[in-house]
Amino acid sequence: MTATIFTKESASRSRSSTHLVSGGLTALVVASALALGMVSPASAVGTIGTWDEGHVDFVHVSLAPGTNDLQLGSNVDGGDYYPASLVNASSGTPGWDVTVNQNDSGDWVIPDQLTSGYVYAGFAGAGEDLDGADSLLTYLGIEDTVTLTLEVVSAPTSGDVVITWPGGIPDGVESFSGDGSASDPYVIEFAINEDEEAFHQHPQIQFTEDGTYKVEVEATSSDSAVDDAGPVTYQFVTN
Repeated sequence: MTATIFTKESASRSRSSTHLVSGGLTALVVASALALGMVSPASAVGTIGTWDEGHVDFVHVSLAPGTNDLQLGSNVDGGDYYPASLVNASSGTPGWDVTVNQNDSGDWVIPDQLTSGYVYAGFAGAGEDLDGADSLLTYLGIEDTVTLTLEVVSAPTSGDVVITWPGGIPDGVESFSGDGSASDPYVIEFAINEDEEAFHQHPQIQFTEDGTYKVEVEATSSDSAVDDAGPVTYQFVTN
């Protein structure tokens, strides 16, 4: 697969299939578009852009190039890799975030199936080298696992992030527990396979109140020789 690593400079010159507001013209473009009713406020929350439709592995685990260190970023269908520097919301608004659209029932949901009009956001691990992200298979094999820990660190009043598997916990997920709170974060253990993606899963993710959510993620592996990654904080905004 041919892949592109997005930096702050290259991202401002590029356009994905989702909303993009770029470069030093961000404020002017957003203000003009809002005044004309062209976009909703949520579509401009990320300082560069937001993913609001289509396939994105918003939590993507790989190895930092040339090392045995796990790293977190995001990866868009087609191989475009976004490092943590573009998606980390720990110190403010990130370059890129995820917009969660409201369904016909009035719920803000990331569906577990690719659905027109909604972002299809999930978890994946690199099974081949990307530009800026080495394959997990450099150090990990099919006997290994990668575990993600997710804690909701910021949410609207009474807001929760609810992760479920409508079809049952799938093959490739070794274990799943937690509720996203500080005392009981979500813990998802993924089996490694020797494919283009070392693991790849899409649960249903519901956001119970309107507003902005931040979820802190860490990644570990079953191999003690591979260093942990994180924390990286991902931002989700309801629309």
